[in-house]
Amino acid sequence: MPLSRFDPANYPALLAEKVAQFRLAFAPFAIPEPEVFPSAPEHYRLRAEFRIWHHGDDLDYAMFDPENPKQPVMVEHFPLAAESICALMPRLLERLRASQTLRGGLFQADFLATLRLFTREVIPAMVPVGPLITSTCARCMGGICSGPSAPAWPP
Repeated sequence: MPLSRFDPANYPALLAEKVAQFRLAFAPFAIPEPEVFPSAPEHYRLRAEFRIWHHGDDLDYAMFDPENPKQPVMVEHFPLAAESICALMPRLLERLRASQTLRGGLFQADFLATLRLFTREVIPAMVPVGPLITSTCARCMGGICSGPSAPAWPP
C-alpha cells in the first residue's frame, strides 16, 4: 500500500482482508483457526528503510511507489514507524543536512527500534556510497543518538 493511501481508520478492514487471505491459502491443510492479535493502527513498524534523495544542496528521505518505481516519494513523516523512529528522523536529517561530509555520499538510512519498555531505543544505520571515516561521522553526529538510556555518541 502506498504511503499516500495510508489511513489508520482502514486498519480493521486491511487486517480482516489479510486474515481472509491466510485462511484461503491454508484451507487445504485443515489447520486450526488462527488467533489474531491486532497491532496498533499507527507506529507499529520497528524497522524503517529510506533512500536518501539528493536534490541540489538539499536531501530528504524517500520511498518508491511500486506502481511507479522510478519516481521517488519524499517522506517527511512516517506514521507506520515506531514513535521513537518518528522522533529521530527529523533530528538525523537536520544533522545530515548540516554536514557536507556525511550527506555527500549517503545513499540510504535504516532505523531499527527496540521494544524495551522504558527506553524505546533506536539504532540508525546510514549506508554510504563510499567509505566514511568513523571519527568524522562521530564528530558530525555528536549527540544525535544520546538520550536517557542511550550510550553517549561517540561510544
